Amino acid sequence: MNNPLQELIKELHQAGEYRPVNVAVLYKKIDERIEFLLTQPRNAPEIWSFPQGGIKIGETIEESLARELKEELGIDSKKDLSEVLYAFHYRKLDFEPTRKDKRNFTKGKAYLFSLAQYIGDGNLVLKDHEVINIAWSGYEDSIKLLS
Repeated sequence: MNNPLQELIKELHQAGEYRPVNVAVLYKKIDERIEFLLTQPRNAPEIWSFPQGGIKIGETIEESLARELKEELGIDSKKDLSEVLYAFHYRKLDFEPTRKDKRNFTKGKAYLFSLAQYIGDGNLVLKDHEVINIAWSGYEDSIKLLS
């Protein structure tokens, strides 16, 4: 395995400190505007976030992105996305001291942000066991919702 990104994911799993999580920053163009896809996760309905999910052991970031988007929103990454930029940003975030991780990662999550243009037909299928609501919102509104 010579892919530095896959090496990083493998190292994160082996170390057991930070759970690797793929975050999908999806946008669509509407005339001259750009809107971002935000979701309200079932397990935290008080927040808005980008679609995301853990990267499984042995899974590539491409496979993880495709699986999570299909599971949560019914998005087919091969036909509904273009201009995908995998892991354009990486950031570790520590858990709150009182939080226990059910997957036994000891320190927190390592977020790998992927960017893609959504070109699908717009018929997203919410998987209510994962996501309870979605919103396409402009930059300013997205910042407010994510804060």
